[in-house]
Formats: sequence, structure tokens, C-alpha cells
Amino acid sequence: MTSLADKLERESATMKDSGKWYNMIHKVHPSLRTVNEKEYEPSLVSVGPYHHGSQNLQEMEKYKVRMLRLLLDRTNKRLEDYMASMRGIKEEAPKYYASDITMDGDKFVEMMIVDGCFILEFLRIVRKKPDRDKFIFNMNLLMPDIFRDLVLFENQLPLSVLSKLFELTKAGEETFAELINEFVKHFCVHYMVEKEPLDADKIDESPHLLHLVYMTCNKSTRRVKPKMITRDHVAVVMESDNERKQSDQFIKSATTLEEFGVVFKKAEKDAKLRDITFTKNGGVLKIPQLMISDRTETIFRNLVAYEQYIQKSDFTDYLFFMDCLINSPKDVELLRHRGIIENMLGDDEYVSLMFNKICSYVVTEISTDSDFDELCRDINEYSASSFNKWMAKLWHQYFSSPWSLISVFAAFVLLGLTTVQTLFSIISYTNPKQS
Repeated sequence: MTSLADKLERESATMKDSGKWYNMIHKVHPSLRTVNEKEYEPSLVSVGPYHHGSQNLQEMEKYKVRMLRLLLDRTNKRLEDYMASMRGIKEEAPKYYASDITMDGDKFVEMMIVDGCFILEFLRIVRKKPDRDKFIFNMNLLMPDIFRDLVLFENQLPLSVLSKLFELTKAGEETFAELINEFVKHFCVHYMVEKEPLDADKIDESPHLLHLVYMTCNKSTRRVKPKMITRDHVAVVMESDNERKQSDQFIKSATTLEEFGVVFKKAEKDAKLRDITFTKNGGVLKIPQLMISDRTETIFRNLVAYEQYIQKSDFTDYLFFMDCLINSPKDVELLRHRGIIENMLGDDEYVSLMFNKICSYVVTEISTDSDFDELCRDINEYSASSFNKWMAKLWHQYFSSPWSLISVFAAFVLLGLTTVQTLFSIISYTNPKQS
């Protein structure tokens, strides 16, 4: 059992580096986990110590060992060579993981080597390097689940460890940045975000793979403003989703906003995920397209869990905004018809429930000086206008379909003819023709 003195010494070492806490790999906060626990659990492959040894993941362990065996043969090296190069990482474990690691030194190093080499070889397979069929049976079937597990908050390996293993195993002229960008590219294509590769410096500064996905999904051309918040505000957001939606800093649902005159449009193709804009002149709300798949909730929940520890709320703000827009399947249907949501699941109710629950128990920063607050204020001011509401009602009631337009046009023609006939009748009455 670890003594109090040992714990205090560990905390003292951790606190020496002010930025270390944010770079460490934590466990998901229990309150977040209770909402949908399975979205934080690996389904196929464990990476790192937190889920190592889980019974439901043992089948994949033999494939990890197979990959390491093939890698040793390809590089003409022995396991002892890798162990000698990586032995020092056990002492550095407190720098990487926030929770205590109970594994002994050699076991910990072996786990890091096996898991790290698995990730590197998997990414090489994705890049279609030779002998890809030797590694894993039915790769096309397993690939989506592997990618999903590699982005879980608790299922991370320090990128510095991956970089060190890469130098021991690199093949030909490949670079670490190229291999890591293969991982990032998968999420760019899948979630319709910018496909611009990350440069080597950004990769070197990143603590783990999840952070790379976070940087990619969180890109925006919107300016970042400082946020100030009190503890009372945090409590309100965390404890009451209904109170949050009634705040002046949040907006009505998509279907309600459309009734109030807001026009929904898909943003330009090169827009980043958070590049949401609203034009007061015309009430046009442009939102980048988002593809919803069976992996979306997992990715979003783990990005939010990560953001809770790095004390930011940029991506969480985006999800809160979408949560406000989506209160029911009708809201999802509207956004889908406008090209803003591409629902690969075909179930609008599922998407609605996902957004309504994804920010439960999340602590976020509400500020009157944030970009999303300014966006919400503009939308609320526009939708509060009686004239805009009246014009929207007029349009939806009389001009929402071709048949409505034809009916209105026919009514105007009939009114015109009736008016002309009445005028002629008045003229005939006041100026009768001479006999």
C-alpha cells in the first residue's frame, strides 16, 4: 500500500510542472460516465494501463503479439532491444497518467511496447504497406472499431512514447508526422472537417492521439475571447439542463426559430465545424454540415470529457448550441432537409436524444463575452421581432408550397378582376350612356 509520504512526494513532483496536469491521461469523471458508460469503454482493443487485462478485450491481445512478432522480424531486432530502449518510461509513468499505476516495471514497459507497436503497425496497415493481410483477420471489419477505441479518453498512450517506438521501428523514408496524420485523416473524412495535415511541431507538442482529434475538430475561424465565470454559474449549468435552455444566452429550437423567421442554410464546404454564422439582415443562420454515424456519440463524449480536464469549453459550446437547436426529431428533420445534418443512421429520434443528453453533467463556462453568446444574442434579438415573426408566419402559411403560391396568385387575380368589374359598374352607374 502506498504511504501518505509517497503520495505527497508524487504530488510534489507533479506540481513542479504547471502544464503537466493538462497533458496527463485521466479517467472520465464518474458523473459523465453514468450517463452512457459504454461510450467511454473500449470494445475491441485496450491501450495503456486503465483497461489493460479486461476480460472482454483478451481476444485482441493475441493480434497485438502477432503484430509485434512480425515487426521484430521486419526490423531484425529482439524484444530485449526494445525493452532496453524503453525501460526508463516506468519511472516517467506519473508524468503520463493521473491515476496510480500498480503494474511492476517490466510489465508496464512490455505493455507500452506491445500497445505502441500495435498502433504504429495498424496505421501502417491503413496506409496499405506490404503484407497488410498478415496482421489482422478481416481488417475491413475491425478497422472502424479500432479507430473508435484509439480515440477514447481513458485509452491513450503518450505520444512521446509512440514517437520513441517509431524511431525503433520506422520503415524506409516514412516520418512520424505522416503516420500520425493517417490517423487524423480518418476523422477528417468521416466527420467532414478540414483535411489539412497537422505539422510536425503540433504533433510533437500533443500529449496523445485524442488531443490531435480535438485540435482538428475544434478548428475555427471564429475569434477566441476570454471567458469569466463564477462558481454559481457552473452549478446552474451542471445541475439543470432546463434552466440552461431558458437562459437568455441560449436559443430556441430549430423548428421554433424557423417559425420566427430564421432561415437555416448549410455553410460553405470549407467551413470548420464551429464556424456558425448569423446574418441579421435576412435572418440567415449558416451551420457547417455534420455527419452523424454510429461512432459520433463516442467521439463527441470523449472530446467533451477531455475538454473538462484542460479547462476549455470551445467544443462543448458548439455541442450546447446544437443541443439548443435540437429538442425533438422534428428539429433533426428540419436540419437534415437543409443539408446541415447528414444522418447515416436514418433515425432522427436517436440523433435528438444524443444531443439532448451529450452535455448532461458537463461543467461549462457561460460568459457574456464569448462568441457563441454573441451569436445567441443576435438570434434571440432577431426572433423576438414581431415583424419578423409576422412575415415568417405569412410566408409559411401562404407561400410554403407551389400550390399555396398558385392559390394566392389565383386569389389576387380574382380580386383584381372583381375590382375592375366593380369599377366599371360604378362608372356605368354614375355616367349612364345616352339613349
